[in-house]
Amino acid sequence: MSLTMSVIIVSAVFGLIVAAIQYRHSACSIQYQRKSLDTIVGVRKVIELIPQHRGMSNALLNGDDSFKGKIITVQSEVDKCIQVIEQSSNIKGQLQRWNKIKSDWNSLKSDYVGLSAPKSFQQHSDLISEVLYLLVDVANDSGIYFHENERCRALTLGLFYHLPMMNEFVARARGVGAGAIAKNKLIICDRIKLQFLYKRVNKSLEAIHATLLQSMAGENYQEQSPEALITEGLQPTYFFMHTLQENLLAGHAVTIKSTDYFDIGTSAVKESFKLFDTLLPIINQYSDQDEVRLKRQLKWLWFFGFVFTGAVVFMMLP
Repeated sequence: MSLTMSVIIVSAVFGLIVAAIQYRHSACSIQYQRKSLDTIVGVRKVIELIPQHRGMSNALLNGDDSFKGKIITVQSEVDKCIQVIEQSSNIKGQLQRWNKIKSDWNSLKSDYVGLSAPKSFQQHSDLISEVLYLLVDVANDSGIYFHENERCRALTLGLFYHLPMMNEFVARARGVGAGAIAKNKLIICDRIKLQFLYKRVNKSLEAIHATLLQSMAGENYQEQSPEALITEGLQPTYFFMHTLQENLLAGHAVTIKSTDYFDIGTSAVKESFKLFDTLLPIINQYSDQDEVRLKRQLKWLWFFGFVFTGAVVFMMLP
C-alpha cells in the first residue's frame, strides 16, 4: 500500500472518529437541555411563590393579620417545590447556590415573625435574587441561550430573563403596596419605591412584547396570533399597574383593601407565568428538531463509514 493511500485512510478514519465524538456530544447536549427545562419549571414555581410569602409577611408585619393562614399555605407549597427540584440531576451543577437558597429559605420562613417589616422584605428580596440567578444559570449551563436559531434565542431571553424579572418587579410593588395599605399610610420612601417599580414594570412589558413577538413572528399558537396570546397573558399586569397608579401613586385617598390589592398583583404574576408555561414547550420543539437533524447526520455517518470500509477492503484485495 502506497504512502499516499495510507495517509488517506488514516485521515478518513480520524474524520469518522471526530464526527462520532461530535454526534455523541450533541446528543448529550440535547438530553441535558431537556432535563434543564424540567429544572427550570420547578425553579419558576419557586420564583412565583417566595414573592407571595414576602408580600404576605410584609402586610402581616404591618398589622394585617388576615394573611396568617395564607402564609402557612405558601410555605408548604415552596417546600414541595424544593423537594421536586432536589430530584433534578441538573441542579448538581449549581449546588453552592442551591444549598444557600435552601438554607436562607429555612431560616426565613421560621424567623420572619421576629423581624421588622423592612428587614423581612429585604431578606426575602435577597433570597429571590438568588433564585432568579439560579434560573438564568441553569438555562445558561444547558446552552439554550446560545441556540443557533435566532427565534429560539429570542424566546429564551423573553421567558428566562425579561418575564421573571418583570414578575419580581410586580411582586415587589404588590408587597410594598399591601404593606402601605395595611398600615394605612404611604410614606415617601414607599412612594419612591413604587414609582420606580411602576416604571420598571412598564419597561419590562415592552421588552417582553418585543422578544416574544420576534420569537413567534408569522406563526399562530393554539389558534391565536402571537399578539393576541401575549396580550392576553400580560393584560392582568397592565390592570395591576392601573390599580397601583390609581390607588397609591395618584395621591387619592386609598379605598382598596390590602387583600384585594394583593390578589390583583398575584393574578398578574400567575397569568404571566401561565404565558411562560404555554410558550415553554416551543423550546422543547427546537430540541426535537435538533434531535431529528442529528439522527439524519448519524445515518450519513454510518453510510460513509460503510462505503469507506468497503472501499478499503476492495483496494486491499489482490
